[in-house]
Amino acid sequence: MAIQSIETRQKIVILILSLVFIQVVIQLFFAEEGLRSTYNLSKRREASLSKLRIIEAANQQLENEIVGLKTNPKTLEEHVRYQMGMIGNQEKFVILVHGS
Repeated sequence: MAIQSIETRQKIVILILSLVFIQVVIQLFFAEEGLRSTYNLSKRREASLSKLRIIEAANQQLENEIVGLKTNPKTLEEHVRYQMGMIGNQEKFVILVHGS
């Protein structure tokens, strides 16, 4: 009788531990803070960082253009002529940007 009682208790403990384990696994994979959510956030972060790098490169190009316009009178003249539509038929507007 005592052996049956011990076996029954062991089965109950194993059942409870199994249920707890299943609950932990479900939360790990499907909860709001779970692995799936973490993976999705990681992908969104990578996409955001990629867009940020593109924007930073464009900003750097604009900053270089601003420096060129402020420091080189010829570049400023050509830019103004381009904006005003005063570039001749044989002329081409080119901005040379020196990277920093």
